[in-house]
Amino acid sequence: PPKIATPSELIAEPRRTSLAAGRSSAKAAVDAGAKFCVAPHFDQATVTYCNEQNIFVCPGAFTATEAQHAASSGADAIKIFPANIGGPQYIKDLLGPLPDLKIMVTGGVDLVTAPQFLKSGAIAVGVGGALFNRKMIETKDWAGITDNARSLVACVADCEGRG
Repeated sequence: PPKIATPSELIAEPRRTSLAAGRSSAKAAVDAGAKFCVAPHFDQATVTYCNEQNIFVCPGAFTATEAQHAASSGADAIKIFPANIGGPQYIKDLLGPLPDLKIMVTGGVDLVTAPQFLKSGAIAVGVGGALFNRKMIETKDWAGITDNARSLVACVADCEGRG
């Protein structure tokens, strides 16, 4: 299986992200130079630590209550996961009564849904499986992964261009 990168390795490659699951992981990532942290769930200690360090923090949530709680607790943005369960309409519905939320979506985001999520009000999308899968990594299909990434970037740029 692919090697899991350490925070230092993530920072050495500026286009990679830092993932923080809790305060200790966030601290290790920040100590290694991370400029932002994305977490799978809301953890007040992580949000507080990132705020103190002036690090952009995006904890996970799913419901309106969870998202609003995270936002009012100091999160810069909220990661909605798994976004594919409610789809773009769910994001639009969340933002109806909570228009100040800054939402990033992950889980089930691909070339078709990325622009839909952005048009529904998400400020960012996180993409995994649509870019690469285990076989692509095992066979070192870097060209395939690069092609997928280029397609996604073009798709998102086209979405932004049309507003």
